[in-house]
Amino acid sequence: MTEKGRVIIERLTSRTSKQVAGAKAASLAWLIGNDRPVPETWFVAPGADLDPSPLAQTKVFAVRSSANVEDSAAASYAGQFETRLDVPQTDLADAVAAVRASATGERATEYRRRLGAEDPVEMAVLIQEMVHPVASGVAFSRNPMTGLNEVVVEAVEGRGDRLVDDGVTPDRWTHRWGSWIEQPESGVIDDATASRIVATTRQIAADYGRPVDLEWVWDGSELWWVQ
Repeated sequence: MTEKGRVIIERLTSRTSKQVAGAKAASLAWLIGNDRPVPETWFVAPGADLDPSPLAQTKVFAVRSSANVEDSAAASYAGQFETRLDVPQTDLADAVAAVRASATGERATEYRRRLGAEDPVEMAVLIQEMVHPVASGVAFSRNPMTGLNEVVVEAVEGRGDRLVDDGVTPDRWTHRWGSWIEQPESGVIDDATASRIVATTRQIAADYGRPVDLEWVWDGSELWWVQ
């Protein structure tokens, strides 16, 4: 959509496709269509100019990649592209530019070299309202280390980027056959919340038809799925 020569960001809906907005956008669109709580999200198509004026100046945003090559069966590209959190509306253009630039950055280039990937990267960018988190983390419907059919939940206090900070060890829950086989003595979320994440992750994987890994945010009352 254009207005006086400027490209207006598009709101993500259940109908948003990978062809238009990239792989992560398509996954979020699927979650929205299946009535899972997703923060208000917009996208900027590959190569489009950004006009952030439709977004509230009083809010802050997460700016994430949504490339055509991400989250495929062959390669996840997890952690290869830039993410910016708590971005004010006035800094969105710089954050979008940084995410786009990461498509050809050293980290992603080396990753693609190891894969032998030759398909071009088309980088759409997601702009998502920040949820102010009590805790954040990831959930795997299948154990990523062993491949066993068990749900693994990792959690840190506050923002999810602390999962990759040096010296930060996330709390971990592992659930198999109706019981915990691993859980912290005192975690950043209680067992009831962890159980809710496990049950929802398992149901999402069943509905999606294949194993999933998801990022979640807990704000103290609502469980949000952010990618």
